[in-house]
Amino acid sequence: MNYSKLKEKIFDVVYNNPLHMTAEQVLSKVNTADTNVSQATVYRNLSKLVEEGRLRKLTIAGEPDRFDGNIAIHGHFYCNHCKKVYDLDIDNDIVKQIQLGTNHKIMDSDLIFYGICKDCIGGKND
Repeated sequence: MNYSKLKEKIFDVVYNNPLHMTAEQVLSKVNTADTNVSQATVYRNLSKLVEEGRLRKLTIAGEPDRFDGNIAIHGHFYCNHCKKVYDLDIDNDIVKQIQLGTNHKIMDSDLIFYGICKDCIGGKND
């Protein structure tokens, strides 16, 4: 598989997954019967996609970095129990209020809420 096709495959894996995956999870999804990609290649392509602004990298203390295909300003939820990370639909009025209140122009943010997800509370992830 050539470099550009591989890079697009990696992008598609991240973009089409609502749970924000680690590089290891991306590697596992990309490697199929007809594709055997090295860990270094996946890391390099993920870094390049982040540099190009096509993916967002999420850093959570004590956890491997996660990758998100949604590059718009939005929030995330991290479940302390099952370790899933996913988007939260947060009203962008919050960003507008902060900009108006501080006279700053917000270009990006990393808003992560930590807690227990509804699946873990309901016992689905035990």
